Amino acid sequence: MAVDDASKAVARGTAHFSDVFKFPQKKIHIIVPLIGTGTQEAIVGFGVIECWFQLTCSVGLISSFIQRRTANKVMQLRL
Repeated sequence: MAVDDASKAVARGTAHFSDVFKFPQKKIHIIVPLIGTGTQEAIVGFGVIECWFQLTCSVGLISSFIQRRTANKVMQLRL
C-alpha cells in the first residue's frame, strides 16, 4: 500500500516458479495467497494475487539443469 510516496507492507505471500521446469514452453498461471501483516496476528485469507507468465526457455538447458540437480540429490543421499 502506498500513500504520498510512503509505502508499508500490509500482506505477504510466496510465489513458486517450479512449473517452469515442467512446462518450459507454455504459459504459467500462479495464484499467490496473501497473509495480512498489519496486526499482531496474521490475517489468513487477506487476498490473492494471480499472475500469468509466458516464458520462452531453452528446453535443453532446463533438461540439463534437472539432470544435474537430480544427480546432486542422489550423491547427497549416498553420503
